[in-house]
Amino acid sequence: MGSRMFRTSLITATVVLAAGVTAAGSATTSRPAAAGLAARPAVTSPLQAAWQSVLAEPQIQHALIGGYAYDVTTGRTLASVHPDWRLTPGSVTKLYATAASLADWGNRFGLVTRVAQAHPGGPVYLVGAGSVFGASFSTPTGDTQLEGIAKAVAAKVHRASSVVGVSTLFGGWTAGPAWDVSEVGGWGDPAVSALTADRGNLEVSVAAGPHAGSRPAVTLDPGDPALVPPGFFKVRNDAVTGPARSHGSLYVRCLPGTDTIVVSGSKPAGSKPTTAFLAIGNPALFTAALFQHYLTADGVKLARPASTGTLPGGTRQVYAYRSPLTLTKYITAQNSWSVNQMAESLYRLLGVARHGRGTPQNAAAAVRAFLARAHLSQARVQVDGSGLSILDEMSPAQVTGMLSYIAHQRYFTAFEHSLIHIGKTSQCTFMCGFMDGTAADGHVWLKTGNLANQWNYAGYAHARNGDLIAFTLFFDGLQGDNAFNEAIGPIDKMTVDVARWPDEPQTADAARAAGSTAGSSGGGGLPASVTALLPPGAAAAARVGYAPGDVISASVVNTATGKVAAQANGQTELQGGLLARLATVATALRHGRQLALAGPEVQATGKVSGGQLHGDLILNGRDDPLAGRQQLTALARSLARRGVRSVTGRLEYVAGGGGFGYHADGVAHLPFNTPDEDVGAFFSPPAGPLVVGRDQVKLMVRGAARPGHAATVTVEPAGSPVRITGSITTATGSSGTRPAAVWQPGPQAYRLSGSVAPGQRATLPVAPPYPALVAADWFLAALHSAGIAVHGTPAALATDPGGRALASQPAPALAAEAQQALTTPSNVAPYGLLQQLGPHAKADIAALTSPADQIIDPSGNAADDYLTAGSISGMLAAVHADPAEAPLVSLLRQPWIVRLPERTTLAGYTTGPGGEPLAYTIIINGQLYNPSPDLPSRYQPQFSR
Repeated sequence: MGSRMFRTSLITATVVLAAGVTAAGSATTSRPAAAGLAARPAVTSPLQAAWQSVLAEPQIQHALIGGYAYDVTTGRTLASVHPDWRLTPGSVTKLYATAASLADWGNRFGLVTRVAQAHPGGPVYLVGAGSVFGASFSTPTGDTQLEGIAKAVAAKVHRASSVVGVSTLFGGWTAGPAWDVSEVGGWGDPAVSALTADRGNLEVSVAAGPHAGSRPAVTLDPGDPALVPPGFFKVRNDAVTGPARSHGSLYVRCLPGTDTIVVSGSKPAGSKPTTAFLAIGNPALFTAALFQHYLTADGVKLARPASTGTLPGGTRQVYAYRSPLTLTKYITAQNSWSVNQMAESLYRLLGVARHGRGTPQNAAAAVRAFLARAHLSQARVQVDGSGLSILDEMSPAQVTGMLSYIAHQRYFTAFEHSLIHIGKTSQCTFMCGFMDGTAADGHVWLKTGNLANQWNYAGYAHARNGDLIAFTLFFDGLQGDNAFNEAIGPIDKMTVDVARWPDEPQTADAARAAGSTAGSSGGGGLPASVTALLPPGAAAAARVGYAPGDVISASVVNTATGKVAAQANGQTELQGGLLARLATVATALRHGRQLALAGPEVQATGKVSGGQLHGDLILNGRDDPLAGRQQLTALARSLARRGVRSVTGRLEYVAGGGGFGYHADGVAHLPFNTPDEDVGAFFSPPAGPLVVGRDQVKLMVRGAARPGHAATVTVEPAGSPVRITGSITTATGSSGTRPAAVWQPGPQAYRLSGSVAPGQRATLPVAPPYPALVAADWFLAALHSAGIAVHGTPAALATDPGGRALASQPAPALAAEAQQALTTPSNVAPYGLLQQLGPHAKADIAALTSPADQIIDPSGNAADDYLTAGSISGMLAAVHADPAEAPLVSLLRQPWIVRLPERTTLAGYTTGPGGEPLAYTIIINGQLYNPSPDLPSRYQPQFSR
């Protein structure tokens, strides 16, 4: 077995790892084919029959279920249910980096944190190695490892200007592609960094104020005072104490990249204190500050606060600390408790071992290299190390193939014993009590994986007959608010069935079911019975959008009778993309007469006399999604025509009312499952009553005359509340990367990157995540242009305070709102329609769709809207004859095709071969998608006809 040793230089890198080469194909026993997509033979074993009987249970009838069980001992496939469907694995993703690290490193694994100084009295550099410095959960002792390093350093260094935290071993994103806004900043979902302490977590306690309307009391409560550097965290308390017994909606987050804790929402008076668990927003700076706190306690004199930076040349090593964690202990802690922070670090460390730096690209390349050596399928997508991303994809057959391969490797026991041990064992972790007293008790090792709509298992069963069985079970498309309860009974039964092998009963009915459904490879596209009823454009788009391994669902319904004409997986829940928007529009058109349609309005809290408005001026968008800057200009001119020349108070604007709460980065009114990287994207402003021009602001880029110089960037319209950091360079040819502007929540600015050619012009549209402020600033400029003086900066209001209307604009046309919602990527129009529908909006939408459907985001831009093709086709059939639905029906006479990452949806109306009117819907999930890790690909919808 050949191997090569990779070592870092003495100071500038901070990990000592071995990147060994495992002999490819060293297994001598057969294993399942690597998730090939050729037709598979039907499986008719007793285990297949047992699984099929479980899958008939009603609570999971709408779910996507994929499963594969392989007898490693005999080389026989025992059960196969949609084995090649690429589904969302959740934390099962962690197994890939685990296997690659064991194959490459073995016992040659070490994490070495180093301390360096260039000259006496200068900065002390704490250089991160990807270690996760631990701290006791029960005993207040501080971070004993970091404290030990501080004592050793204090014995050698008595004076320094400050501590500088160095985390440059890792590069690239710190919050992965498609981590949703409810996760980023939450406990267990860490910012990725090579320098962390106390598991990157913090506890914050929030107690109700003395009376309704007062501010709640916020205290840091880490459980150990020695773990909070004095004065390090800043608290921005935007929360309010609500009435006693009112509904609480408290949100606490540490803004990513910062030391600022934001508290927002409502805390009912008299309620018990709430403890929130946070991920530290800037773990490298926190660790440096904590280390400086310990050094000070040990007598080292430090003049300036801690900071972060890079390690300069000419430093000397003061101290080196080697983590006591072996690789076996590391992966056991990671997998048995599913620690996301450790998994992200391990993934990046693979990149370090192979390429010298822990970037997402290098990590992905290291995993691909492992799979290539093992002759395992690479037809999978892994965009992070933890599995927090909805964009991670893999099939049950792929995962089982890897598990089977590992079963023949020298590191099999270490890999298997890093997993959760089911039953009354010492390593049942958070699965203690599950499957106790069954055949799985003590005989199954598995990794769980769940996100909002998924619950998955993958691992090994030591069966009753002594065989070793590798198995994977993916339960996708479950109801997000009940996924665990829906899945746990069936998935546990199927796991116990594996452990009982071969003692499975086989009834005639179960055997027939097994023979009729086993070996499915995902439907092979659409059956002829469906495609024969589709218009040519829709059928062609479905063929282009589908690839083996995708999950495809289709339904064609006769609009005259409401009966299904043809379907394929028509009742299976899939990620529906913008079909949720279709449901929002159809509901709004149906209830058009009851909608609260209104245009923007200006109100006043006082009277106008002598050209002066005595009081405040209030701008209220009134949920008009079509409002533009021209309308604001018209409002300002209307005030001028009324003789208003000055305002004694201030300009206020109504910013609240979006209905989605407050989230991880302090940005209000985005659905929980919005991908974090979509915050600030031009198509994704938050919901709210005041959004003008779809909140779009343009960053105008022009390349310099010569390469090597920074391009100029201007903001249009001028005066928009947009900050920018970074720069765009000027480069020749193809030497650069596309220019981009990505929202940075902590600094609240767009970070510019990439390049343009000399003299090249580029436009980067953005939508700042405070749309009402953008509108208010524009209105303030319009007032000044109209000769009306207003002093100070605009102030936000959570609700409409009322007041006397001074000027207003006409209400938007409902048909125009529907047209915008269905033809532009922006989510402004669907959000406006939802608000105009009123308090019963969600119930009204649900009445037009299926009870099994889950619409969290009415715009469809977020990730976890799950729908069935059957319910959308049924909805289209139900509204077809309604004259109020004419805008939608007219648009859908041509195929309505929308593409999102890993999702393509089609919908429309057509005429059948007998002249019958038909409604059709097609959903395709699972298309292979590879976003650039350092420039997260947007979820921008792509429309075509």
